[in-house]
Amino acid sequence: MAVVKPPGMSLHNDPGQDLLSVAARYLETHEALASAMGVDADFGLHAPHRLDRETSGIVILTCTADAHRWISRQFAERRVHKEYAAIVHGEVPAPEKSEQGEWAWPLSKRAGGRSDPAGAGERVPCRTRYRVLRHTPRYTLIACEPVTGRIHQIRRHAKLAGHAVAGDARYGTLRSIRHLEKLGFRRLALHAAAVTLVLPETASPVTLESPRWLPNDMAEFLDRDLAGTGR
Repeated sequence: MAVVKPPGMSLHNDPGQDLLSVAARYLETHEALASAMGVDADFGLHAPHRLDRETSGIVILTCTADAHRWISRQFAERRVHKEYAAIVHGEVPAPEKSEQGEWAWPLSKRAGGRSDPAGAGERVPCRTRYRVLRHTPRYTLIACEPVTGRIHQIRRHAKLAGHAVAGDARYGTLRSIRHLEKLGFRRLALHAAAVTLVLPETASPVTLESPRWLPNDMAEFLDRDLAGTGR
């Protein structure tokens, strides 16, 4: 299953309310769909990758052990491509020599914070590619792809670049969070827009996309800033 997770929902840490619980209940009430998917009742539903509670977007769920092994292996071998839409503070300059830029600060395996986004302990090489799509007076819309897979990688790299993701309570400034809350924008402006991988029993990669590459609330936020009403 490919489902779109809303911001603020955990994958599996809130029994009865997390994404896996909600998806399982949906399949219980849609038996024809569950049958067509070949759901293994003994296996249940599992997520072969993670998505932060605060981040919205595409999540792959597996309903058989074989599918789970197949997809988990691709994530482990870094053969899955993920594209995110992010609104970040300030004006990110477009790369001069190509359409695509890259952030490559080493990060620790543990999450950092606003005072030390790189994190404590040993830091390992990390790469995040990005493309600048749109500027408004206070923000930049970018498409980004984490080449490596550290926890909070996009959020930490954006902070290190001096352009924290809008609404990021962990890495952004307290002043910016309070300002956005006054505007009624109470989410992390980061959305997993697409995942490209090889599905079981297929030979070519398939891209699974969110119905909206940029969620309505994020698009409206940019429009308000462009119009001068989001201040």
